Amino acid sequence: MNKPEPILYLSDARGQYIPMNFAEDTKRECISGVSDEQLDLLAKGPIDGMHSAEDASEHYWEVWNEVVDSAVITDEDGNKYTVYQDGDCWLIPVGMEWSDKADFFVWPEEEAADGWDYYEYTIGSHFASAIINGDYTGLEDSEKQALDAFLAAAPKVTGHWDVEETDSFKRCEVTGLQSDTATFKLHFRTAE
Repeated sequence: MNKPEPILYLSDARGQYIPMNFAEDTKRECISGVSDEQLDLLAKGPIDGMHSAEDASEHYWEVWNEVVDSAVITDEDGNKYTVYQDGDCWLIPVGMEWSDKADFFVWPEEEAADGWDYYEYTIGSHFASAIINGDYTGLEDSEKQALDAFLAAAPKVTGHWDVEETDSFKRCEVTGLQSDTATFKLHFRTAE
């Protein structure tokens, strides 16, 4: 059985609404380690122009930190994930550990092998979900075709993608057009 990979669950494009969207979009029966009351508070949203102090939770961010620290998500295959947010909200398989070298989570035995390298690309940040999760939602047909061609031409390695940092307005290697970009890395094993 293959080990699960991290899942880009909610893009940082959702901004301050990530906690609210997490509470609204995640099936409650899949969440353990936190209470329905905590999730109900998050579902009210932050105090902002859309949510008044009466409707929103003043403890929104405090509760979100508790959820990130304690929640465990179980998928339909029984895989368990913790929640990690650093801009984007990720689901990280239980057992993965942070690697300073990969600057992301890895399985401990992979870190110990120390046989990792990566290819680096400057790609439009809106391609993140498509590249990491195969979710092409929101992409134009021409962008889907350009991404498919880019991925077909990419090195054929077994590994994983991650997004290192958001860059400024640069040329996207997928489309050849200027856009808001991020540094994408395709990590792969160099030794068994």
